[in-house]
Amino acid sequence: MPALTKRVNLSLEVNVVKDLEMLAKADNKSVSTVAKELIIKALELNEDIYLANLAEQLESENPETISHEEFWNSIEKDV
Repeated sequence: MPALTKRVNLSLEVNVVKDLEMLAKADNKSVSTVAKELIIKALELNEDIYLANLAEQLESENPETISHEEFWNSIEKDV
C-alpha cells in the first residue's frame, strides 16, 4: 500500500536551521514538524495571493456589480 506522505530532503542555510530549531524548541515540536507547518502556511498564503490577484483581474475586466438582494432575486426567478 502506498504511503500517504512522501519524504522531501532539503538543504538549508545554517541560520534557517537555527531558526527552525528555536521555533521547534519553543513549541515543543520536532524541527521536521515546524518545517512542514511553515511550508503549508507558505503554500496557503501563495494560493491566497494568487486568488486575490485573479479576483482583482476579473473585477477590472467586468466592473459591473449588483447588490446582494439583486443577485438573490435573480436566482429566485430562475428556480
